[in-house]
Amino acid sequence: MSIPVQFVVVEKYSKDSQVIAPKKRNYYFHFLKRILALSVQKLQRSSDFTKHSSNMFSCCDVLKHIENSELVHLNWINNETIALEKIPNIKGKIIITLHDEWFYCGTEHYTLESKRFIEGYSVENRDVFGVDLDRLVWIRKKRALNAIKDRVIFTAPSNWMVDRANQSALLQHFDIRLIPNCLDTELYSPTPSDVLVDFGVTDQDRVILFGAVYGKNMGMKGFDLLQQALRLLKTRLPEKCNIVLVSFGGTAGKNRLDFGFRHVEIGHVSESSKLAELYSRADFTVVPSIVESFGQVAAESLACETPVIAFDSSGLKDIVIHKVNGYLATPHSIESLCEGMLWMLDHDLCSLRQLGENGRRHVVCTFSEDIVVEKLLNLYCEHAGRAVVFQ
Repeated sequence: MSIPVQFVVVEKYSKDSQVIAPKKRNYYFHFLKRILALSVQKLQRSSDFTKHSSNMFSCCDVLKHIENSELVHLNWINNETIALEKIPNIKGKIIITLHDEWFYCGTEHYTLESKRFIEGYSVENRDVFGVDLDRLVWIRKKRALNAIKDRVIFTAPSNWMVDRANQSALLQHFDIRLIPNCLDTELYSPTPSDVLVDFGVTDQDRVILFGAVYGKNMGMKGFDLLQQALRLLKTRLPEKCNIVLVSFGGTAGKNRLDFGFRHVEIGHVSESSKLAELYSRADFTVVPSIVESFGQVAAESLACETPVIAFDSSGLKDIVIHKVNGYLATPHSIESLCEGMLWMLDHDLCSLRQLGENGRRHVVCTFSEDIVVEKLLNLYCEHAGRAVVFQ
């Protein structure tokens, strides 16, 4: 038996006919709702600098296409895509993937120090100023999730996220499965190229790679920690060293001396094939994130046989194996991050290649599309209550 599958989004970036998005007029109306929601969020002041979402409004076009579906897989419903109160209106079975911590927190997408997500958001443990939107949204989530408890399964992309969800006051009694993000390991594979030649990077240069969607300006990605670690690294290396820091994501910048080393800012890279070339050229990639639900950059780098340095925390622990395919530094120690880079730089290219080969083997066996898609299809069939073939 076949069941048609549709992808429903608020913002569409492809011409795929299976991807459904709002008409232009409806999109602009939805954008006004987002502005209003952001204005309301200013009633609360918090020390948590991560993204915050209240989900007060819905995109009507999205609701129209999913309300009567037999099985709905919700991947990300923020930016006012679906209001919390509308989730119980979905008539079929529901799968929700936790791409961050929002579903078991208040308005915050990651909770860095607060334990409210474990204790429950009460008046007594309030840790914000102004209106406690975190508590109000948490209560709304509790009502919505209790209404669908018998027909929802959660998935999380890392063991860390599964553990956090199981600790939470909201989700500790729900069914939570580990299904990692998948990776196209044919596309992300060792790809020799001269991609950095135009930026003045030679074969003699040791390349350290850093990447994030918003580049070095995204605080959660830990660029400030990398910056400090590089300054410390400079004091521990010979005066004449041919190290180049290459970063991608954000906006491109001019080559300049930075932290004592050359810094080449590539800017946004839209083509995955170009990213594979960047990863393949680097000696190693540094992922100094404060927290990662999974760690896509780390997985992509290892798939290209380039070892990774990361902190021994969050979802990255599933991807980087200490001194087998990379280096796990003490969270969130500048000294330990520097030690990791020294450890990598002490390896010759042959030794780095061995680490990279270990990394690719781990990624292919754990995160390749064939592996992850099979897990998802099995979950869909189980949750739908019968065997189905998606077309």
